[in-house]
Amino acid sequence: MSYYVTNDNSFLDIKNAHLRVTSGNVYATGIVTTANVEVGGELTVTGNVVVGDDLTVTGNVVVGDDLTVTGNVAVGDDLTVTGDVAVGDDLTVTGNVVVGDDLTVTGNVVVGDDLTVTGNVAVGDDLTVTGNVVVGDDLTVTGNVAVGDDLTVTGNVVVGDDLTVTGNVAVDTDTLFVDSVNNRVGVGTTSPGAELHVVGTGAIVLPSGTTAQQPTGVTGMIRFNTETTQLEYYNGSTWSSITAMTASGGESTTDVGAYRVHIFENSGTFSVYTGGVVDILIVGGGGAGGGGRHAGGGGAGAVIHATSVNVSSGDHIITIGAGGSGQGALTIPANGTSTTIVKASTTMYSALRGGSGGTHPNPSNIKYEYGQDGGCGGGMGHSTSGGETGYQRLGLGLSATPAFGGNGAVAINRAANGGGGGAGGNGQTGTGAESAITGNGGDGGVGYQNDITGTSYYWAGGGGGSGSPDTYRNNSSCTWRSGDGGNGGGGGGATGVTTSASGARGGYGGAGYNAGSAGPRTTVANACHGGAGGNNTGGGGGGAGGWASDGNGNGGNGGKGIVVIRYLK
Repeated sequence: MSYYVTNDNSFLDIKNAHLRVTSGNVYATGIVTTANVEVGGELTVTGNVVVGDDLTVTGNVVVGDDLTVTGNVAVGDDLTVTGDVAVGDDLTVTGNVVVGDDLTVTGNVVVGDDLTVTGNVAVGDDLTVTGNVVVGDDLTVTGNVAVGDDLTVTGNVVVGDDLTVTGNVAVDTDTLFVDSVNNRVGVGTTSPGAELHVVGTGAIVLPSGTTAQQPTGVTGMIRFNTETTQLEYYNGSTWSSITAMTASGGESTTDVGAYRVHIFENSGTFSVYTGGVVDILIVGGGGAGGGGRHAGGGGAGAVIHATSVNVSSGDHIITIGAGGSGQGALTIPANGTSTTIVKASTTMYSALRGGSGGTHPNPSNIKYEYGQDGGCGGGMGHSTSGGETGYQRLGLGLSATPAFGGNGAVAINRAANGGGGGAGGNGQTGTGAESAITGNGGDGGVGYQNDITGTSYYWAGGGGGSGSPDTYRNNSSCTWRSGDGGNGGGGGGATGVTTSASGARGGYGGAGYNAGSAGPRTTVANACHGGAGGNNTGGGGGGAGGWASDGNGNGGNGGKGIVVIRYLK
């Protein structure tokens, strides 16, 4: 039996009872009830549907205007509503859901197929959709969102818990697009061609920080190092600059912080495979100390410190300068040699060898008593008038960037002889009269300080001048000393004083990459040799000491040179 409500503004009102249609359809212009509505077939309503409790429909639900349900809504097939949908509890639809305006659900929303809403979607708990979700405005969900296919939202998406989408995700068409088929993400494109594909004319801002802030590396990581101002990547074992040069050569190659450091203690080839920017430290061979007696300290080799040098691929031939060989009286000290870097027959750099210290007795020319010019000048020996002139004992100068070399000092008399120049300071003059019980030879000039190896060292210290008095040399109360070698491997001067004089001493060797040798304190014949310059420091040798037949000896050998090259790894 059928009941019809056909007049305009007429309603089918059911009070204190339920509307139950076991197997047939329900067609109405409007439905208002405070109880449950159960329809075994389809529910088609042209106007509003207001249900005070549950709405359960086995078939389709088609509502021409608003659907308002205080309780649960369970639809066995499609739910199509032209106006708003407001559900006070759960909305469960096995088929599609099409809403022409807003969808507001206080509880869960479970849709077995597609959910299409032209207006806003507000869900108080979870939203679970097996198919696509298309929302024409905002999507706001307090709980989880699980979408089995595509999620397309024109407006904002606010999810209070997890968002799980099995299909594609498109935010503002192509501002962010997730391609679930190929497992790719596009920014500015809906067709990403790689795992991450960014389209645009702007830029990407990478994570940045200092070397100390580098994260635990994972192969392929990339970041910007604010300390080195370089892009860097993690290659599986270390962080390297993307623009890093590659090269080989040297006795040792070590990584120090952001840099790779090559050290050449001996001549060799620096082979550059990929060009780049380097810092270079070049030290010439140190000058020998003067021999015989009353001798000056040797001048150190010059230091060249060149920074931000562009080098191209190819072989760079490195020749390490030898230190000068110390000799005895009446023999010209053998000069050391310069340290050079040559590429394709063109000399890029040449660090001049040091000047030798003054020798006495001189070998046929008094100029050899005054000390010689060089990268750093040799100290003067055997002065009878307190500073003869005519031979300048000059170095390159202390401000001649990128090369440095100090001057040798004068001898104030035959007892207190001049120190050799260092790359960071001029040689020093000694103190004390020849007849004094105390005095000293001049200290070698300090070397040039630099941390290119990763440790701060002085390089190219001057050799100490000898301190050898006349009157008190065999007195046990004598407190003379020779000049100390300058920091940077300068050799100490020899002191011509009896070994029983406990207050006297030879000059100390200067600290550095390798320390210079100390000079002795002795009046034993031909044993008062100057201390040698430190190996691979370019340090000057110490001057030989003695008076008359007491003491005498060879000048200290100059220290060998070195080349250190570093670049961002």
